[in-house]
Amino acid sequence: MNIAIHQPHLFPWLGYFIKMALVEKFVLLDNVQLTDSSYMHRNRLLDCNGKIKYFSIPFVKKDYLQKKFSELEVNNNVDWRTRNLNFIKENYKKTLYFSEVWPFVVMFFNKKFSFVYEYSIQSIIDIKNLLEIPTNLILQSSLNLPLKDSHKSNLIVEICRELNATNYYSGSGGSLDYLDTKLLKNNNINVAFIKTDLIPYNQNNSLEFVPGLSILDLLFNVGFEGAKFFFLQVSMNNFSLFNKNE
Repeated sequence: MNIAIHQPHLFPWLGYFIKMALVEKFVLLDNVQLTDSSYMHRNRLLDCNGKIKYFSIPFVKKDYLQKKFSELEVNNNVDWRTRNLNFIKENYKKTLYFSEVWPFVVMFFNKKFSFVYEYSIQSIIDIKNLLEIPTNLILQSSLNLPLKDSHKSNLIVEICRELNATNYYSGSGGSLDYLDTKLLKNNNINVAFIKTDLIPYNQNNSLEFVPGLSILDLLFNVGFEGAKFFFLQVSMNNFSLFNKNE
């Protein structure tokens, strides 16, 4: 069985969903700690001038470094819903499919969750359903894993064992540096790295294509049906698998 493992991101980029579509089970790490530079509670879009800006779900920062991501409460002392909606509307109102996508975005940000991870996971579920990806999503917290604090490669081994997985699919970014492929191989787990070459699409806010943005950028520029078509074309024709030694 093929699996992939990833932190939950807020409206991830397209490559996140390509990796999801290539496996049978996709594990969301809701019990890991938030890192300040991650996309677990935020993501990137373009402003009207083509500059990258972040939208986010704020969280209560008291003792957050001692908590799991699933324990971080939403900070409702700031009007983050209005802030995010105003930012997106102001910078994407001239996109071709704004009127189609805007109600979807408004509905999402008006959801009432208590914890940040709930928004991130819901955004993933919403896009997964939109793209009709059949992969089974599994929360790390639902698995019967050892109570000890495992990190990176050891955690991957434990999850693979729990799910009886023999193949682990990883991204080709930072994972190339930290993933202990020898450890996985010694535990009878084959590792394949995924490289995705995105096909540029017309971005209303930039003459030069800016890759790696939140999938919301794709939706506003090509629409729901266009995103499905674009996803199928990219996921079927523009990725490659390789091992670390290639």
